[in-house]
Order: sequence, then structure tokens, then C-alpha cells
Amino acid sequence: MNNEILLETCNEMLGDIATELARAYVDNRSVLNIYFGQGSPERQLELFHPLAWETSIFFLHLLASHKNQDLATLFRSHLEETPTGHKSFNPTIIQRRLDTYAHSENALESFANFCDAVTKHEMNRRINQTGQHSINDHRYVTIQNAAVRILDFIKTLD
Repeated sequence: MNNEILLETCNEMLGDIATELARAYVDNRSVLNIYFGQGSPERQLELFHPLAWETSIFFLHLLASHKNQDLATLFRSHLEETPTGHKSFNPTIIQRRLDTYAHSENALESFANFCDAVTKHEMNRRINQTGQHSINDHRYVTIQNAAVRILDFIKTLD
């Protein structure tokens, strides 16, 4: 298999894995969460890129640890050249992650922790973004209802 086909195969597999991870993080298996938009495809898309990036670094670690240096070198250069849209995803972070995996007693647990951290970061980033709120956002609806209740109470004081 030539290098381009091998890279394409790796990227396809990693994309599938990142999709499954994003779905797992968003899907709480609750009808109410889905009804209120908690399990939305939009959130899955928001998590896809950071999870794909984390998965790619873990894959790179596994390649290197299984003595597949040629593919590891090729994949690392591909990973470093791939635009992510996140300023925090850079070669320095890649090396830090790889060092963490190399010094970890349980690389799989480290990978799970990195996925948890990036997911929490992305969810918090979304909550903290300003802009047009959606009526499908349960938090926003609750805030709106609270404001109406407070204003109604204040009007009764007159």
C-alpha cells in the first residue's frame, strides 16, 4: 500500500472513531436531552475536530510504540500540516501529548482524560460564547423565563 492510500485509510478510520466519540459524548441516551437539543448534531460537529485531533495524536503514539516509525513520521508531518481552526492545536501540544503518553503507565487512561478535557473545554466554550441564543437552548429558555418572572414580580410591587 503506498503512503497516500495508507494516510487516506488512517484518516478515514480516525474520522469514524472521532464521529463515534462525539456521538458518545453528546448522546446521554435520554429522550429529554434529545428533545431539548442536548443530543444535537450541531454539538457533535463542535466536538468532532478536537476529538479527531486527540485521536490522531493517540494513534501517532501507538504507531511509534509499535515500531512503525516510517508511518509515524509520515503521519506526524501530515498532522502538523493539517489546519485545525484551533490555535491551541500545534506541534508543541502534539509533542506534549506524546510525552505524556510515553511517560504514562496507562496511555489509554491518558487518552480518555484528554478526550474528557477537550470535551469539557468545547462545551464550556459554547456556553460562554455570546451572540444570538436559540430558543432550542434549554439554558436560554430558562434564563428568559426567570427574567419574565422577576419582571412580573417587580410589577406587582408598584
